[in-house]
Amino acid sequence: MSRFGDPEWGRRRGGRLTPPEGLGVLTALIGKQLRARLGSPAAPPARPDLDLALPDSRLVQDALDHCAAECAPDIVAHSIRCYAWGVLLADLRDIRFDREALATAALLHDIELGRTERRDRFACLCFACAGAEGARIFLEARAASPDRVTRVCDAIARHLNPDVPLKPYAESHLLNAAAALDVVGAGARALDPADRARVLATWPRGDFRRTMQAAMRREQAAAPNTRAGLLMQLGFGGLIARAPFGDTL
Repeated sequence: MSRFGDPEWGRRRGGRLTPPEGLGVLTALIGKQLRARLGSPAAPPARPDLDLALPDSRLVQDALDHCAAECAPDIVAHSIRCYAWGVLLADLRDIRFDREALATAALLHDIELGRTERRDRFACLCFACAGAEGARIFLEARAASPDRVTRVCDAIARHLNPDVPLKPYAESHLLNAAAALDVVGAGARALDPADRARVLATWPRGDFRRTMQAAMRREQAAAPNTRAGLLMQLGFGGLIARAPFGDTL
């Protein structure tokens, strides 16, 4: 059975939202904002001993090389930060996950962002689901296990959802939360300032704010009835601009 935003949904719907799905996205976003306004618990002490580096494996190195070849440097750094944020968030909530799967998903999740000129290569107009299609080809060419292919592709396809539950795949939940944290600062206050500073110092944001805004505007223009298009209609560009991070440290 498919879930909203997953690869099978992308193939079946072409990434296009139905009116009820669009209303569901809006309702979920309102709920998320209300929960954020209620505040979050005090951040735990910093974890300077927690390893935030990408796993040292051939698959992850290949994914990093692919990301660097396909994406602007600001998107590459964003992708690596998403992995680091995911590790920190998992540690915060004691979530067990597959580090290699999360790293691969983080590195491949924005490969198709803003690449609207080549969307006809895929069955889906949505950049996240198109990215999941590309990731499947990438992983199968490297003989990745079926479980890893499923986890990585699900995480990439669903990272645009307002929320992703912890089950069935922790990696999908973590990438969704990490991407929202890096792009608009959602949940940043749950992490110790020293941990946030460590991530930003190691992988600086550079001009990421403007790079992301420009890419999302291209998505909105080319595919307004997708999740990305709806998010921009609902003011996502302004949230990017107000993210609680400087463009540079």
